Amino acid sequence: MIDAAGQLIPAQTVIISIGDVPALKFLPDTVEVLTVGGAGWIKCDAAGRTSDPKISAIGDVERPGLATNALGAGKKTADAILAGFKGEEWQDFGQQLIPQASLTSAHYTPDPCPGSSETAEAERCMSCGTCRDCHLCETICPTQAISREKLEDKSYRYVSDPNKCIACGFCCDTCPCGIWVMQPL
Repeated sequence: MIDAAGQLIPAQTVIISIGDVPALKFLPDTVEVLTVGGAGWIKCDAAGRTSDPKISAIGDVERPGLATNALGAGKKTADAILAGFKGEEWQDFGQQLIPQASLTSAHYTPDPCPGSSETAEAERCMSCGTCRDCHLCETICPTQAISREKLEDKSYRYVSDPNKCIACGFCCDTCPCGIWVMQPL
């Protein structure tokens, strides 16, 4: 791995924690990277396996998401690595399907903005659902339904225009903080 000063740090295992758009220039050419909107993410399967059999990837280097999503992906990847050591084929945990009757048209609305002090910000958990103002939801919305409003107390909020929102879920899938939730009509 190469650090910010350009110095090579020899290692057999590297775990990188970023929480933002990843910088992937250090990866060998054997790892396939997908470029979307100027940012790059590592292409991998459900077990975190990349195009290089020696490299696995989870979390924000694969796609934006919650820390809890990365933790779950880490468990899957660890299980896949263990299965490989045992000579077994890895089986995904699977997910329960949502009954068709439970699916309804929905709009997405954000939770309130985070605390106003550094102390309040530091006390937030990784997946408490408070916005860190990254603008990803606003940027990815295909109908420009999401906008950022400045409030009188110098805080902000993101709002979704119900006349423009098509309930595609891009905001929910992209938000690294998990602030967008379904609201039945």
